Amino acid sequence: DQRVAQEKASTVVITMTSVMVTAKHIELEFMDLIGADAWRWRACPVADGKFLMRFPTAKMATEWSRIKNLTMKNDAQIRIKGWSLAVGAKGVL
Repeated sequence: DQRVAQEKASTVVITMTSVMVTAKHIELEFMDLIGADAWRWRACPVADGKFLMRFPTAKMATEWSRIKNLTMKNDAQIRIKGWSLAVGAKGVL
């Protein structure tokens, strides 16, 4: 289905690499970095220290997944990668 393919292409996996934070912390970080008006940021926990988050476009998701490590305001480190079945997600966001 075309819609599912588009959602997968614009979804990233966010992995905590240092200090653990909540989904809300990640959402607030992206609101500050990109803007709250640009998109409704929603991080969904899928495993311990792993979250799924959709971006407005697949291009934006690809650009952000090129960043090796991102340091959040609270000094937590996150890694952003494109969505994959290996995450263990059970369905569509």
